[in-house]
Amino acid sequence: QRYDMVNQATSEVIWDWDIRTHTVWWNDNFYLQYGHDRIETPRSFENWIKQIHPEDWPRVEATLNAALAGSGTLWTSQYRFRHRQGEYAQVDASAIIQRDAAGKALRMVGSIRDITELRQADQRLAEAADRYDKMLRATKDAFWLVDADSGRILDVNAAAETQSGYSREELLQLRVPDIDVVYDPEQLGQSIAEILQMGWGVIETRHRTQSGRIIDVEVSTLPDAGQRNLIAFIRDITLRKQAELELLQTRDRLEAMLTAMPDLMFHITRDGTFLDFRRVNPEHLYLPPDQFLGKTVREVLPQPASDIIMSALATAITEGTVHGVNYSLPLPQGLNWYELSAARMQTGATDEPEVILLVRDITTRKQQEQQLRLSEQRHRILAENLKDVIWAMRPDGLITYVSPAVEQVRGYTPEEALRQPIEQILAPAARASAVEYLESLGADLQAGRPPRSYRGEQEYYRKDGSIFWAEVTAVPLLREDGTLVELIGVSRDIDERKRYEEQLKLARDAADRANAAKSQFLAHMSHEIRTPMNAVLGLTQLLEREPLTPGQAAMIRHIGEAGDSLLRIINDILDFSKIEAGELHVDSRDF
Repeated sequence: QRYDMVNQATSEVIWDWDIRTHTVWWNDNFYLQYGHDRIETPRSFENWIKQIHPEDWPRVEATLNAALAGSGTLWTSQYRFRHRQGEYAQVDASAIIQRDAAGKALRMVGSIRDITELRQADQRLAEAADRYDKMLRATKDAFWLVDADSGRILDVNAAAETQSGYSREELLQLRVPDIDVVYDPEQLGQSIAEILQMGWGVIETRHRTQSGRIIDVEVSTLPDAGQRNLIAFIRDITLRKQAELELLQTRDRLEAMLTAMPDLMFHITRDGTFLDFRRVNPEHLYLPPDQFLGKTVREVLPQPASDIIMSALATAITEGTVHGVNYSLPLPQGLNWYELSAARMQTGATDEPEVILLVRDITTRKQQEQQLRLSEQRHRILAENLKDVIWAMRPDGLITYVSPAVEQVRGYTPEEALRQPIEQILAPAARASAVEYLESLGADLQAGRPPRSYRGEQEYYRKDGSIFWAEVTAVPLLREDGTLVELIGVSRDIDERKRYEEQLKLARDAADRANAAKSQFLAHMSHEIRTPMNAVLGLTQLLEREPLTPGQAAMIRHIGEAGDSLLRIINDILDFSKIEAGELHVDSRDF
């Protein structure tokens, strides 16, 4: 009765083999579990053997014969058992061997248990373990199995050896604090407790390798189910940290550059809507932010400026960038000029492109350019209308500019004059003088002395081969570092003046010769007159001593006075002659 109850309660196939009669019995589970028909497969030893896989039967038979031949009472085996449809199930067979007093096997009573699902589970477990092992071997991340209580490393993969520089044997002798340079044992214990409580954890820390090098790592940790262990995957993020640091430094540099730039920056959609902006000085904005953010360019700016900006946006969208677009805006203090540069920014694979605008206030530059244009225009008018030749010459003697007056003065057009070497411009003596000045100018600059200007008269060649005189003034133009850029000069034609001076000199020489002849004549004449006059005056004085009538005395007196007067005139003429000849001597006497 007890046997029947067990037979009905179990799901296993119970069998009974009488070895002496070679008869076999099995319970109904044989038919229920494996689908065999009672008529097709009656209970027999042969039918039992037929259900065992042909590849397994030799092994099963060998173990069975060995068990029967031995003295033991237990037999076990595992083999594949056929289902009626031809499929095989994995079974676990076991039996008790009943023997006689002599030890001969008389009977075997046993069971077979379907372990197909168990075998499949074992297979899946083995496959999972194999995959797990392959994953641990294939991953570049280090794997640690860590005792949660002591922090000791219990197991590692090959990547852990590569990452740390320690061998597996060395790692299994270490605790986490022996490698981690950030967490002390107390902090590590707190971190492990949090991981055990939360069920997971990811931290960034730093590890010291066997060589002493410090690396940045990211540790992802999970509790080992049913164990006081932690499964940790450690990823070397040193390069990532360096990249993050470089990115941070790049961002800081970019931030500093943006802060240092005087430009306004705007983030705008392709339809011209203002999304964001950046500025250093709020006074540079045309409108307060609340009056233009979220609005379009055409809504907030005058039409001329908005047309230019929208055209630049379209160019940036199609071509990627646009530079140097100028526009103006009317401000209370006057018209301000701006220079715009734009670059397309793609925010995503499918998103509409947007544009970054850089806007620089160039009002001062525009004013300077206008002043420069006016100045250039004034100088051009002066240079083109002056009769003097204005020129510029490099230190190597190359002429870089000649005013139009050169054609009137020398007969060459400005284009022809620019191509001439100095040998075709200056006469030999003038060239020597120019070279001497350039050498002295170079010496002054080399010694740090203030450069001297040049002023002098030089002989120039005309196109017809003739030579003329010019008055030359040259001023050195220097760079900020004191080096010579070029000489700026003015050459004035003084050939006519030179001819006039020569004629004047000839006339003066002729006058001097005439004056000399006149003086010589006067001196000779006065000498010839004074000699007889002295005789007349001497005889007059002798007559005054003679007895004379009053009438005679008066006549003699008149003769003497007239002679004295004439003698004074002669002396005055001689003095004038001496003055003209430069031979007059003045005596200093009391008066």
